[in-house]
Amino acid sequence: MDSPQPARLRIICTHCGREYGVPAKHLGKTARCRCGEEIDLIEPKTRVSCPSCNRAFQVRGRHLGKHVECRCGESFTLAAAALTDRIRVHRIKPGVGHWIAFAVAVPLVPYVIRIYVLQTFFIATPMVPALQVGDRIVALKCSYWFVDPKPNDIVVFRASTPAFYGDPHADPDLAEQKHFIRRVVGTPGDRLKVDTGPDGRRVLHRNGEALTEPYLWSSSDSTDWPEDSSREVVVPADQFVMMSDNRNGSNDSKRWISHTRGAADVNAPFVPRHMLEGKAVLVHWPPDRIRLLH
Repeated sequence: MDSPQPARLRIICTHCGREYGVPAKHLGKTARCRCGEEIDLIEPKTRVSCPSCNRAFQVRGRHLGKHVECRCGESFTLAAAALTDRIRVHRIKPGVGHWIAFAVAVPLVPYVIRIYVLQTFFIATPMVPALQVGDRIVALKCSYWFVDPKPNDIVVFRASTPAFYGDPHADPDLAEQKHFIRRVVGTPGDRLKVDTGPDGRRVLHRNGEALTEPYLWSSSDSTDWPEDSSREVVVPADQFVMMSDNRNGSNDSKRWISHTRGAADVNAPFVPRHMLEGKAVLVHWPPDRIRLLH
């Protein structure tokens, strides 16, 4: 008795009706018909008849080639009707369009991440003790898409022109090309001033209460702010006040003035919301200073 041939399944193209004989090992793959239609190779049921009594059976393709016994007692091999056409099974290869899309997308991914998700920054002006010169930090740029900055957040922002008048070596024409990193001390609606605290030290007051700021490098502020100690600075809508942890030696909101109103210098401590770049969350370099920021 001849050994049975490897089972082949009858697959019909749903577009042109052409029939194919497909080896069972190719089930689950995708093939292309001669008409151009793609075919999913799924296991069909095949009609098999007993050669003695002509009783018909519906048989799964994986059982083709097996030897069985009919109810009439006849033994026979499960074989489908002869198939005259075959299909060449192959993987669908990506076309030129796929490769063009891939080539365009790959270089765009880091650009999109840098613009919208996170970005690294080099610290050129320190915010002692939290940040030192040479630290590299990661800022989460999507932090403030749906929420406002909170007091004590460490934020990267584009410098405003008044910030450059607080630095005698800075060029105000390059203001918005430079990034500052400072801590949020005032949000819209807050009332701020530097005044004498309960222990006699000069500290920042917010909404009438002296703040406890354990992260400060300097234990107290050395000067009044604003200069007129009888009033408070009220933060406008969509504006923020930023100060360094090194209060007595840093270019921050206390030093920012405006030269746009003639000869009289006007205090201009606010950073507009649209100039915020993101929340600083991590120091990633140098290795011995890697840590989360808070």
